[in-house]
Amino acid sequence: MNCKQFELRLDDYLDHELFPGEAIDADAHLKQCPACQTRVERARTLQHMLKEIPTPPLRSGFAREAIARASGSDGKKHQRRGFVAGFSTAIAASVALMAVITLLPHSLPEQLAPVEIAQVAISLEQTQTVNLVFNTAQALDGATLTIALPANVEVPGLPGQRTITWQTNLQAGKNILPLPLKGLRRDEGELLASIEQDGKIKSVRVHISVGKTLHPQARLRPLHSA
Repeated sequence: MNCKQFELRLDDYLDHELFPGEAIDADAHLKQCPACQTRVERARTLQHMLKEIPTPPLRSGFAREAIARASGSDGKKHQRRGFVAGFSTAIAASVALMAVITLLPHSLPEQLAPVEIAQVAISLEQTQTVNLVFNTAQALDGATLTIALPANVEVPGLPGQRTITWQTNLQAGKNILPLPLKGLRRDEGELLASIEQDGKIKSVRVHISVGKTLHPQARLRPLHSA
């Protein structure tokens, strides 16, 4: 087994779900590969941290305001209700992924290249929550939030909608947006979440794989170090 093969099987390795022969090959490779040892350590640390982090409280009206402004017409009222219901149930769900955008006062750059935080795998035709946390050192009024979805997932209640954009006020501290995503087809893609104010943008990318696991729960994989 080489590094690429090990990386593709990292999720199942961490969950002890490899076939016996694959597990033996993975252990043998891991013993002699410092790079993959580091990957495993980072993945386990990340999973442990996510289990220990309490879900930040959702600011009253934040999710409802998001979908109300993202969907324009009255003809989409049924879709909006479904989407908001997804947000509500997501709050009680276990944290699958927290992609954090941190904004410091007077420090938002003119243009910041998107930074990949993690990778998440979702089973085909299953729905899993990705928690996007917008962490601000001070309140931001009139910020524009944009979620750009890859073709392999959709938000339940908004079929076929690739981009969701709305304006909102962010309170100082953590503003959590639990985003339910349904796997549509076996493919990979990137979700881009951006926040813009006064012409300045900060973004985070989440790499999403659909159909890479037999389980409905999303899984995390660390990225290669730069």
